[in-house]
Amino acid sequence: MAELAFTMGIEEEYLLVDPKTRDLIQSSPRTLVDRCAARCDGQQVSPELLRDTTEDKPRAVDFITAFAHGKPAHLGHAPTPGNWMMGSGAALIAACSADVLHRDFAVCDAWDGAAAAAEVQCPTLVVAGAADRMTPPRAGKAIADAVTGARYELLPATGHMIPSEAPRQLLRLLQDFLRKVQAAA
Repeated sequence: MAELAFTMGIEEEYLLVDPKTRDLIQSSPRTLVDRCAARCDGQQVSPELLRDTTEDKPRAVDFITAFAHGKPAHLGHAPTPGNWMMGSGAALIAACSADVLHRDFAVCDAWDGAAAAAEVQCPTLVVAGAADRMTPPRAGKAIADAVTGARYELLPATGHMIPSEAPRQLLRLLQDFLRKVQAAA
């Protein structure tokens, strides 16, 4: 069983694994929550984007980069001085092989999030971006509603690239959530 341990300023380690397959869940570009949310909301990946991931990767990278970031990122409002979110996002996505990029979006397209959400039996935090066009906030809300006791947080003016668009807010949410989980244990 592959595991990804996070330490968020708390002594204990927390594991992020797929509850069904027990495989490692990649934190970028999409997480299990994103994949679950896409199907809980009935959302599917554009057939054109799926095709472009293998046949026209530069076009796919441009589309994903533009569509994944909220408006402030398009206007250069990086939380980190000197960071160009659109450029760094495009470079990160372009670094993926066409095979990996295609598989990621194909899995997202086929994922049955409603079924997966019903199986989640652990403390869950769903963080959504109010300006997310890849996984709209209603999809994040749907997954939070489908997981018993899940906490839902909506970050204003944030797109799909939450770790780069709102890193400080995300870190605070994660630290608060993990402290509460630890306190309840």
